[in-house]
Amino acid sequence: TGNTRKSSQFILQGARYPEGPIDLLISEATYGADARAETVRRPEEAKRFARKVRQRLQLGGVVMLPVFALGRTQEMLAMIQHLRLRGHLPSVPVYITGMGLKINKIYDRLLHNIYPDRFDPGALRAM
Repeated sequence: TGNTRKSSQFILQGARYPEGPIDLLISEATYGADARAETVRRPEEAKRFARKVRQRLQLGGVVMLPVFALGRTQEMLAMIQHLRLRGHLPSVPVYITGMGLKINKIYDRLLHNIYPDRFDPGALRAM
């Protein structure tokens, strides 16, 4: 497995674990046994993120968000778009380079088939 979390994200629904016993599970995890990671409330964290970004932009600053190309970049872009649509973030340019850009094209093309109610086709391209 990769990292999992029970709470839903902007792009993906939270994990649903099997009810029965598991004989063997091999997992990689960035956060390990960090109990706080499961208690973080995404809507509040997104608003806190938006406040910090707005503060930097109002001071004429630049915000740089180094994130992994697969998954995290798309989640961050979905959150930024979500915050923009609700008026929490201004519409400023967002630049993506390298592998993240290539992965975005795949997400943009396929994810709406998997989660039609959670994903807006073209949202990543609109950034």
